[in-house]
Amino acid sequence: RYRVALEIDGVQARLAATQAGLGVMGVFVPPYALEHLSTLLCPLRLSSPPPKLEFGLVVPPEHLQTVASQQFAEWLRTVSSRRVPADNQKGGHDGPPWIGER
Repeated sequence: RYRVALEIDGVQARLAATQAGLGVMGVFVPPYALEHLSTLLCPLRLSSPPPKLEFGLVVPPEHLQTVASQQFAEWLRTVSSRRVPADNQKGGHDGPPWIGER
């Protein structure tokens, strides 16, 4: 059994403060971490939907980009501009261009 963790500057301190009851923190919890995180934190249901996720992609000048990074950026633009069906059902291949269907 593997436990995968990624530490991002300051997140561990905010989690510790939240666990100690010093505040409320909004976090994204991937499906594989639900059980473990529920032993550490208590979910708080919101009366309104959370804000949409916004992100940016930082890339070097075009002449320094690899073909793979250009393909990834294009794939990211494509999937982030799509509307997800109401039932959250996805069909077919929806991964990055270098990941083939099985």
